[in-house]
Amino acid sequence: MAQITLQDVKQQHENQVSLVSKGLAQNRNRTFAINLVRTTHEKIDAAVATVKKQPGVHFDCKPGCAYCCANRIEALPPEIFVIAAELRKLPEAELTAVTARLREHAEKARGLRPEHHQLPCPLLKDSQCSVYEHRPSPCRRVHSEDVEECKRPDGIIPESEELNLRFLGVYNGTVEGYLKRQLPAYPHELGQAVLRAVEDPTCEERWYKGEQVFEFMPDMDEMLTASRPIEIGAPRPTRG
Repeated sequence: MAQITLQDVKQQHENQVSLVSKGLAQNRNRTFAINLVRTTHEKIDAAVATVKKQPGVHFDCKPGCAYCCANRIEALPPEIFVIAAELRKLPEAELTAVTARLREHAEKARGLRPEHHQLPCPLLKDSQCSVYEHRPSPCRRVHSEDVEECKRPDGIIPESEELNLRFLGVYNGTVEGYLKRQLPAYPHELGQAVLRAVEDPTCEERWYKGEQVFEFMPDMDEMLTASRPIEIGAPRPTRG
């Protein structure tokens, strides 16, 4: 049983909208706008820690377990820019290899809906996330209560209702906060977007000027017209 109410989620959402929109209004520069998303990551990590401490809660996730990394991974533009900046710090040979993996992934992922997306994340290295400290919000949220279910091709990741509610309040508040300042903040498929950000450094400046620089996912229209908009941007746990 979740120990958080919908009113709590609403309050978290409102608090995050205020934090993001006010922060962007008071600090009018691109670097701040991008790095502001780290506050979202900190709050999601804190939510995970809170839920883990509750009696009877157990997650099977551990280093090297990457079953969920074949699902479609979605990331917000600031998260994409953070990851791209880290990749550019790699030695030339490593960056070339990662870019090649991203390019191959992008060709296969283009146009895929979540139910058809069965592609390992191109940022995995030896079954572990190579950008773990900078991973996007959905990756921070997903924690499985039963790894055996994750192994099934048609399985649904069994997740904590409490954690999902805490995540949605913060995540959607972040999206709304950026949008209130006319900054595109809808999620994009990670591999395709990171490839574009790595190959075209002008993406950051164009995004900060309000341009939509990344390709929309094929089901974006459905996400935007969903009857429960609080679910916009939430990762899809289904596999098949």
